[in-house]
Amino acid sequence: MRFWSSGLGQMCLSALCFSLMGLMMKELRLTLSTSEVVFFRSLLSVIFTLCVGRWTLARVLGNRRALLLVRGLCGYLGLQLYVYALGVIPYAEAAALLYTSPIFTAVFAAWFLRERMPRIGWIALGVSLCGSLLILRPEFGGAWIGGLCALGAGIISGVAYTTVRALAKTEENLTIVLYFAMVSLPIAGVAMLPDFVWPDLMGWALVIGMGFFAQLGQVFLTRALRAQQAGVVTTGVFFSLVLASLWGWLFFGELLSNSVIFGIALIIASILLLTRFGRQG
Repeated sequence: MRFWSSGLGQMCLSALCFSLMGLMMKELRLTLSTSEVVFFRSLLSVIFTLCVGRWTLARVLGNRRALLLVRGLCGYLGLQLYVYALGVIPYAEAAALLYTSPIFTAVFAAWFLRERMPRIGWIALGVSLCGSLLILRPEFGGAWIGGLCALGAGIISGVAYTTVRALAKTEENLTIVLYFAMVSLPIAGVAMLPDFVWPDLMGWALVIGMGFFAQLGQVFLTRALRAQQAGVVTTGVFFSLVLASLWGWLFFGELLSNSVIFGIALIIASILLLTRFGRQG
């Protein structure tokens, strides 16, 4: 019990929740369009977020509204690309490419927020890109588009997380989360109309589960980061990718090639370099 209340334990619980969210997204992609999955994910996020705390108009609108809109738009684009990729390539490969986001966050924070980029950070970026290239191998064939979308989701998520860093000093966490969902909701709602499919009973169960685990994962993630325990980010990425590989094998019969396993290992190593040794660079 002591472990699960620690920063590492909370990060593992967060990774479990987010991996189950991704599993349900991938399962939903078998019958629903990308935009419809994004719509339901955003709708449930709005509902759950509004149910937490006392909201006023000023709190909903926030202070730096232009930057909040940029964060919301980047969040939407990243989610749209990732959900699309889940329907095209194996779960673990999509998740690994998405988890390049911490490296790109460090790069964009150095460029736009004038944060110091440690020397090891540039090495980590190179290692991460090498791992991505191993996953985006030529044998992918037509699935290259899905792989590039997953990598694009990681890059755009890096931009989104950089805006979150900029907003953290003036905005509440719930306001930032709410903007992400409010921006995604109308865009995905319009985009899903041509291919809308009413979910069946199992589909609705997956939709509700997707929203529930997304919200619960965010709670555990916040607690883990608040603990400021060394290595929690790396632990979360490693555990998430292990779970993604497990779910992909159990539910979709997905097997990973040696090159993909090595590529995933390089991405984990790049984040380990940045989080463990970045402050010394």
